[in-house]
Amino acid sequence: MPTDNTAMIDNDLDLSTARWVTEQLARSFGVCVALRDDDWDLTEDEIEERLKEIVNRDTNYHKGELITARGALEELKRPKVWNELYLSTVDEIEKRNRRNAKKANAIKLRHQQVKEDLIKLRDNTKDELTGKLAEFGLKQLKLVESDTEPYISVVPSFEKFKIDKLHSLNWDVDYHTKKLGEIGKEERLSAYQRIRSEVGKILVS
Repeated sequence: MPTDNTAMIDNDLDLSTARWVTEQLARSFGVCVALRDDDWDLTEDEIEERLKEIVNRDTNYHKGELITARGALEELKRPKVWNELYLSTVDEIEKRNRRNAKKANAIKLRHQQVKEDLIKLRDNTKDELTGKLAEFGLKQLKLVESDTEPYISVVPSFEKFKIDKLHSLNWDVDYHTKKLGEIGKEERLSAYQRIRSEVGKILVS
């Protein structure tokens, strides 16, 4: 029985070993792991082009995030910005808390009604199976009791908010700087190009 990898050579008897190595094996071997969700019928030129696109996309993403984080840190050097940001954050937390409380209350009322109905069914049925089913439903409601309590976020003090915000932005700067460095050392594209070169010299020439 063929594996996912050998099926390609079994299904196409004219497929060269060179193409099998560069279009199938290289992707399964991990060099092209970034393409795991792409179509499996990509040519070697398309694979190389996709690897270039991924490097460019990742580079642009991390550069953009780094610019945003550094810009936010620069903006926070103005004291007035801290007050506006804090008030906006407090307002958002309070709105979210109200939404969560309203949703949890609606679920609580619904569960109470269903619980009452299941108790009525369990206590009034003469059928043993129906009674067990009602009891099972009651146990299910018990399992999700925490869903009827709202998740309420604590509004931080102004000082804690400042500490957390600075920590978060500095973490973003460090993270995206590190990721850009890793992309700069990215081996996948050059590794795939080396594989293509070796296969071309040895199997195609």
